[in-house]
Amino acid sequence: GQQQIFQHSHNQGATAANSASRDHSTNLEAQNSHAQQMMMMAHQSIIQQQLLQQSIQQQQFLQQSHTQAAAAAAATTSQTHLSQPAPTSQGLGQGPNTSFLQAPPQFDITHPLYYWNLQNPQGIQAIYQADESNYNNSYNDHYDSDDDDENSDRSSQKLLRFVEDHHWVAALQRITTHPRETQQVGIQGRTPLHVACDHDAPAPLVQAILSAWPEGAERVGTSHMNPLHITCSSPHASVDVVRVLLSGCPDPLMISGAKDVDGDTPLHAACRCAAPMDVLVTLLQANPITVTWKDYEGLNPLMRLWVRYFVLVGEQIISNIKHPNDLNSDLVEAWQKSLLLLQVMSAMQQRGNSSATADNEQKQQQVAPFRTVHSASSVDCPRCVVRIAMVLFPHELLNRDEKNRLPIHIAAAAPVYAVHDLRGEGFTIDDALLDDEDPESRAARSKKKESKYKEPSVIDILLGGAPAAASERDNHGQLPLHVAIMRGKTLDEGVHALVEAHPDALTTPDNQTNLYPFMLAASVGRGRGHCSTIYALLRAAPDLVHMALSKESQEDVETENEKQGEKPRAYKTES
Repeated sequence: GQQQIFQHSHNQGATAANSASRDHSTNLEAQNSHAQQMMMMAHQSIIQQQLLQQSIQQQQFLQQSHTQAAAAAAATTSQTHLSQPAPTSQGLGQGPNTSFLQAPPQFDITHPLYYWNLQNPQGIQAIYQADESNYNNSYNDHYDSDDDDENSDRSSQKLLRFVEDHHWVAALQRITTHPRETQQVGIQGRTPLHVACDHDAPAPLVQAILSAWPEGAERVGTSHMNPLHITCSSPHASVDVVRVLLSGCPDPLMISGAKDVDGDTPLHAACRCAAPMDVLVTLLQANPITVTWKDYEGLNPLMRLWVRYFVLVGEQIISNIKHPNDLNSDLVEAWQKSLLLLQVMSAMQQRGNSSATADNEQKQQQVAPFRTVHSASSVDCPRCVVRIAMVLFPHELLNRDEKNRLPIHIAAAAPVYAVHDLRGEGFTIDDALLDDEDPESRAARSKKKESKYKEPSVIDILLGGAPAAASERDNHGQLPLHVAIMRGKTLDEGVHALVEAHPDALTTPDNQTNLYPFMLAASVGRGRGHCSTIYALLRAAPDLVHMALSKESQEDVETENEKQGEKPRAYKTES
């Protein structure tokens, strides 16, 4: 009985002990959980305090960079005012806002979306929200093998791996404690800033890296791409990151004008990869002249843009656009971007053609309104852009600009631009292996292939929409045929189409030189005349030859008679 009582008491004691142990364990777990939450909050508070101190220096640097960028752009930005074209029923004529051409770029250094500062800690919160690790401390164990001693001779790759693994919070803390790691170089010569731009890191993190090492925006990897190239090479490129890079680097003109291994600027890359419209606007705002630059295949950004859509949509659909309704959603997007690039190209061309003398300062400030067909006829753009402009703005074909010129006059006076094969079919696997070739050899190879590609000239395209324009004279009283021949154009470059549209021009002398078209072709142009063009013009107007021969024969007779009549008088005088 005593043993039973003792056993019963022992069981009750054990049960009570177990219950107490469980309660104690539960309390410990609750305390640990609470402690972990407190540690996480304390950790966030420490990071914020550290970064807020760093932000003071950062804001000063950004303000200084902004001032330098504005001063540099002021020297190269046009003081022009471009008006918007009249919108069509489809709304395709409404061009994007190009008011940035009027003044230097303005980067808001307190923009809440992509800048963090003393008054606005949203940037840090955005990094926490975007951190794919969800603040899981397990990554610390994975990277603890690295030496955290900043003065150690051994370079740490910790920051690079944090960025590669999308651990934005850890990367932000690492930048604060080890800012020199922002200069570390990984595979393919890429720094943490390259990797962050490639992995779509939040804009505040990109800014934190850039503030620790501003010169990193100018560094390039093995493909000669700087961080701005990498950011723009994406259909979902972040305009916030683009603005951070441009405003935080020492020289925004340098990074926006740099060329990679293919000769692409960041604007080329943005057009090639279908970056959003606001990215294109920001790049043009920073460095508008790049819209006229060509890559190593001879393509400017507008041409590079249409290479993508020729592949996506197809040549047949693009070449057969006859009505605004023929533009699908992809082509509407392409046209809106083309309109932006076209307006800037036209502004850059006007700037280049204007004189720098003080007498023309007032003329430069009064720039004519933008006309789509006129501009497409003037600049080096794809032929499909000219066709689409005609479809959307057919009334402009017979509308004169402020210089009393029709689009046909502008096309006739424009340089002879090379025809480029934008279909993608003209490029082979060899084009992907050109890294070892110099740019001149690459351009020569591209030119050789494109010489086999034929497409109607701009003059042919314009006359297809308004053949009567061939009989209209320009502000100098010259016919389009005379102007085209004097600019060195041949039969295939619009001369044949002009003759077909207005045959009477063959027997009409030029009012500037008093020469007939075949005479102009023999005396001016590339290589002092193109034999096939001269011969074709002569065959088309044989009466001019008969008239010239008859006139020459008559002059010979008159000259002979004068000589015979002068001899007696001379003999008499001598005698």
